[in-house]
Amino acid sequence: MSKKGVALLFPGQGSQYVGMGKYLYEKFEGVKELFDTANRLLSFDITRICFEGPEEELRRTSIAQPAILTLSIALWRLMPSISLKYIAGHSLGEYTALVVGGVLPFTEAVKLVHKRGKYMETSRKGTMFAIMKMQREQVEELLKGWEEKCVIANYNSPEQIVISGREEAVREVARLAEEKGARCVQLAVSGAFHSPLMEEANNKFKKELEKVKFEDSLVPIVCNVWAKPLSKGEEIKGALQLQMVNPVRWEESIRLMGEEVDTFIEVGPGNVLRNLAKRILPEARAWSINDKESLDKVLEELRREGKAS
Repeated sequence: MSKKGVALLFPGQGSQYVGMGKYLYEKFEGVKELFDTANRLLSFDITRICFEGPEEELRRTSIAQPAILTLSIALWRLMPSISLKYIAGHSLGEYTALVVGGVLPFTEAVKLVHKRGKYMETSRKGTMFAIMKMQREQVEELLKGWEEKCVIANYNSPEQIVISGREEAVREVARLAEEKGARCVQLAVSGAFHSPLMEEANNKFKKELEKVKFEDSLVPIVCNVWAKPLSKGEEIKGALQLQMVNPVRWEESIRLMGEEVDTFIEVGPGNVLRNLAKRILPEARAWSINDKESLDKVLEELRREGKAS
């Protein structure tokens, strides 16, 4: 039996889909209560949009972010007690990790990410492209001379880098990457996230963060900005105040956790983080819990290994 531990991963924006959480809402009273609580706290019917769409509405940053957080927490609450080495979330997912770590209550986190989404949504400048099949060093080389207009937003895996910035610059860098054999895909986002173009939104959101008390985390949270574990509430808040304008150092975060972890479990809609973990650490086991069927399957495996009660 492996002596290595477990880390929970929480997805970010882009993992949402119409219909997510509907079965769980109808089956489990606790899930219904959580979604109903989110409805009361927000200025829109998150339950209707998650279950019925339309997709364009669910894709809106101010709606997608609290929707993903709510479903991720609902799934986590259905899980039994698991001894965790680390928790981490990709961009928005870091706020889900705060709830799991006891840093913020769900009621505070869902309001915060709604405001975060609104501020990000109003910064409708720039775009983002994922560059695949190209090494990090090659992308960094392409960006020389473009630094003020285009930056790396996400270091997702050894061969997936996301660039962000002013549209004309990002498109040109993507074109140059494709000339060198890369595959580039424009992301369906409302702005240039994790770039200097988010400065105004970030400054507004920092004021919201300052109003909130952050408790120390029960489990170390590997933060996006520094790719290192944090437990002190004020340190976590400091990292989040920088997150919106700095790159998500996801590959480094997974490698750091992999020194003590051999099992990564993505909790929330989609399976992007599971797939990234497998690309970064092929020897690690990575699972996704995004519905009742996947929850049962993963829990059976964890109980068999003595990692869950």
